[in-house]
Amino acid sequence: MILIRFYSVDGGWRTADGCQTVTVHRPPSAVHRTKSIILSLIFFTLFSFGCEEKKKETTEERLERIENAVAEKFANRRTERMKKCKENAIKIAEQRVDSMLIAQAKLISIDTTERPIKPIKPNLPEITAPKDSTDVKPLFEEIPDTIQ
Repeated sequence: MILIRFYSVDGGWRTADGCQTVTVHRPPSAVHRTKSIILSLIFFTLFSFGCEEKKKETTEERLERIENAVAEKFANRRTERMKKCKENAIKIAEQRVDSMLIAQAKLISIDTTERPIKPIKPNLPEITAPKDSTDVKPLFEEIPDTIQ
């Protein structure tokens, strides 16, 4: 018979059927010691910073801090307003320039899609009388009935 043992979470050995066979009591491992040291250091640092007394500020320091905050807010608001004013001025200038360009384009009437202008008719030439003054006669006196 083969006995297979598994190490359990509670620190003992168990067989495959779940029965506990041997309980081994071991001293805490190095990993356990380092975890406890790290946790105690974290607790100590948090506790030491939490117990530190806050610095009391005088009324003059408080007034100076308030004045600085108000001046900073005023400066921020002024820069925002200047930015908005510049944007509005640029929009108005663009609208005016666009309208001037459109008006100027309407004044110039260069339309390349039109047909070309009709050419001018030439003057009528003078009719001269022929040099031969004989009457026009038929070439043949009689018209033959058949072709020979």
